[in-house]
Amino acid sequence: MWAVASLALAACSLRADGPPAPAFELTNQLGETVSLEGLQGRVVVLTFLYTHCPDVCPLYLSKIGQAMFLAGEDAARGVAVVAATVDPERDTVEQLRDYMAQFPPGWQFLTGTPGQLKTMWEDYGIFVSQGEAAPGEDSHHDHAGYEVTHTAKVVLIDREGRLRSELMGDWDVAELAEKVRRLAVGEPLPRPGLL
Repeated sequence: MWAVASLALAACSLRADGPPAPAFELTNQLGETVSLEGLQGRVVVLTFLYTHCPDVCPLYLSKIGQAMFLAGEDAARGVAVVAATVDPERDTVEQLRDYMAQFPPGWQFLTGTPGQLKTMWEDYGIFVSQGEAAPGEDSHHDHAGYEVTHTAKVVLIDREGRLRSELMGDWDVAELAEKVRRLAVGEPLPRPGLL
């Protein structure tokens, strides 16, 4: 009886902890290799963007910055903020280095080959599509003639490399801050609807 109860409890705790996050290995804005394995021991706040995005990407990055501030210095020290491009054609290492200058030091902006990134997008459920820019909208697109449509998502990965939460749409800064605080100290996240 005890063995059955132990197995049932173990199964519940595995579900509550989340599945392993898909591995990745890309290049950051400094030309350094960054992998999920190398980030273990830190909470990872992962999002997807492109540097020519005129609206949602900068908004998400601003909200992540606000959440890190609300989470507090102690929690933020144990967090890696990582943004992977959805536009590898334009988001070179140099472009990412220029772009990241407006964000806190230590944030990682990642790029890679189209194949590496496509695998990552698929692994994390990110839809990506290039489309033509509408006439007269080239000011936000560096005259490159296209815009990128993609899933807007923030993924939280715990210190052990497990998927713990996803935020999509118009998520609340305080919710992300609370989840980061909890994960940074190893606390479980509340079930959906309880935060």
